[in-house]
Amino acid sequence: MSSSSKLQIKLTSEEIILSSKFDVEKRDIRLKWDTKENFSILMENNFQLNLIDLQEIEVLISNDKFLLTPKEYYSNLFISQFLEKAIGKKNSENCEIHHQEIEKEDSVLSFFIPSSWKDFLAIKFPLSSFNYKHFIGEQLIQTSKFLRNQMHVWLENQLAYVILRKNGQLQIANVYTYQNPLELAYFLHSIRETFDMVWTNDTFSIQGEQLINSAFVNELISLAIPIKLSHEQA
Repeated sequence: MSSSSKLQIKLTSEEIILSSKFDVEKRDIRLKWDTKENFSILMENNFQLNLIDLQEIEVLISNDKFLLTPKEYYSNLFISQFLEKAIGKKNSENCEIHHQEIEKEDSVLSFFIPSSWKDFLAIKFPLSSFNYKHFIGEQLIQTSKFLRNQMHVWLENQLAYVILRKNGQLQIANVYTYQNPLELAYFLHSIRETFDMVWTNDTFSIQGEQLINSAFVNELISLAIPIKLSHEQA
C-alpha cells in the first residue's frame, strides 16, 4: 500500500484533523485554521510520512452545504443553482462544488467546499492531489449494508447528521443545526414520530465527541434520547 493512501484529512469549520488512516492504532492530530505548524515536520514525526510521497490525499468535508439527488434527476447546472438558492448566495460565494457518487442509493451527493479550505491544503501539501469526499456521503456508503429500520446520528460541531432507512429504503440523509440538547432532542423526536420509529439498541445509534460531556449526555437522556453509555457496552 503506498504512503499516499495512508493520510486522511478532515476539514470542518472549526478545525483540521489529520489521521493516519490505516494504522492499527488510529492517531488524530487536531489543528485550528490559524495554525503555524510545519506540516512537513508533523508528517514525519507523527505518521512517518514525507510530503514528497503524498501524491494523493483523501479529504473528508464536514459541513451542511450538500444535496443528495437521484441520478435520474441529476443535472450539474440545476444542482449548482439549487444549492446556491438553498444555502443562500452569500454562503455559496467563494465555494467550489464537488460531486460524490453514492452507488447503493443510485444517487449523487453534491457539496460545496470553501475555496479557502482548498487553498490551505494546496499550500500545506504542494506536491499532492486531493480526493474530496463528504462526511455524510461516506456514512451513506458505510450504513448501506444495514437493510432493516435504522436511524443513525453523528454529532459534529453543532451539526447533527441523520441517516434513516426504513424497510431497506433511504428516507433521510440530512443535517440539522442545534445549539443545545433540547434543540437536538426536538429534531430527533420529530423524525422518530414522523417515520413511526421504535428506538432500540439495534435501530438507533448516536455518536460524536460531545457525548464525552456527561452533562450533555445526561440532559439528552432526560429528554428520552436512548444513549448507550460506555459501561453498558461492556
